Amino acid sequence: MPRLSLVTVLCCLGLIPAFGSGCGALAVPEEPPRSTPAHPLWSADEVREHLRFFNGPDVNGRATGSAGYATAAAYVAARMAEFGLQPVLRSEFRMIYHTPLNEIGAATLGTAGPDTLAFYPGVDFLPDGRSDSGRVQLPNAVIDPPDFAEAGAMDALPARAVLLPAERATTAYLQRLRAAGARAVFAVGALEPRPAAAPVEGLLVAQLAPHAATLLMQGAPADDTLPGQAGPARRPFRRPVRLRVEGRAHPLAGALNVMGYVPGKHPALSRELILVCADLDAVGPFAGVPTLEPAYLGAGAAALLETARQYAFFAQYTQVPERTLLFAVFSGARQGYAGLRDYLRAPLWTLDHTRAVVYVGLDPPDEPAVRALLDAYGLPLHLVARPADTLPRTVLLPERRPPRQPTLRTPDPADPRAAPPRLADLIEGGVTDALRMAEDLHRLLLREAAGQAPLPPADAERLRRPVGN
Repeated sequence: MPRLSLVTVLCCLGLIPAFGSGCGALAVPEEPPRSTPAHPLWSADEVREHLRFFNGPDVNGRATGSAGYATAAAYVAARMAEFGLQPVLRSEFRMIYHTPLNEIGAATLGTAGPDTLAFYPGVDFLPDGRSDSGRVQLPNAVIDPPDFAEAGAMDALPARAVLLPAERATTAYLQRLRAAGARAVFAVGALEPRPAAAPVEGLLVAQLAPHAATLLMQGAPADDTLPGQAGPARRPFRRPVRLRVEGRAHPLAGALNVMGYVPGKHPALSRELILVCADLDAVGPFAGVPTLEPAYLGAGAAALLETARQYAFFAQYTQVPERTLLFAVFSGARQGYAGLRDYLRAPLWTLDHTRAVVYVGLDPPDEPAVRALLDAYGLPLHLVARPADTLPRTVLLPERRPPRQPTLRTPDPADPRAAPPRLADLIEGGVTDALRMAEDLHRLLLREAAGQAPLPPADAERLRRPVGN
């Protein structure tokens, strides 16, 4: 038997390179790609995991002040720690603050008499977040004419109920109606959950679908204006209307912000801060009606987390970022941006050393309010806009009929407008949106956090517009 040399054996085992036809050439494995500030490696799987958790059963809608939001906040804090961000207070990423919150629990609406109707929450009516708690029976109502809303002074109303278009139901106008003697206001229009920080004391407020308003007044006599009365006319309901709203006003509800930071690397510029923030809260179940918010799945918070993951990694191997980055996930967006307001009242970094605030996924109609809030503190705002939405803001998902009550109307499953979009499809769309926002946020931070000049006006305007426009 021929002897094999040690070199031949090692060659055939692939432990050394071979020369000749006896062994194949040794292939040196390529180094796996590494994420760099010039070419970050975004992870769709990470973003998908965030969105699945934000919209899963454990968080139950992520309403501010709820146990579900606390669960979502714990998840964000755990991921920040995993990514290597520094906690803002000893070892804690979460900070509690207090905000007024009006919690609407349930509501019923119906008519009294031999042909009683029970209206269906989420289909025919929905209580408003500014409603106080209580119950009333109302025989008639004031139909709000155009000039009534513009009146400078409001005399006593001829009825305790008011029907008016939803767009006129501003908080200031509701307070004027209550002062004039109103006990209930029905805002006629599309039903949409509207959380609020506090109720209008002594006033029940409900949104009413147009078809339900028609049924309440159908068959009623014509104007029942009192003799010599000037101003709005009083109209009787078809049958006396009963409205009940159950709520609880919390003057100081506990809410959470979640924050972690990446220290700057420059010896001088590290004293300056860039605040990068996004909202995590949602409406959640409202007055017992489940809701789905296709436009508010948490894509902004997911984009923030993915960017934070990248910058925590960059800080280990590069000189990026030069300025300190504070990544903040706020609650209270539907209570007048209460989380941001609380941070500005007690900032973790002196505001005179805060270079800018970057808001990820801010709803464009809310930009003027947030910008005005920051202007009061002399802070510039950069907006990383969410891609343009064609989906509805909120979809109501009433699950079942009230027990042993006749229902006025139920959604028709054959009607495509009644079928909510599939959550799995929405999440995949949210992954795409979040990755695009993360890329835009990264390009902005490369300038703001690296000691470079502010964005040129053309680039800043492009980032403010929804991606794809």
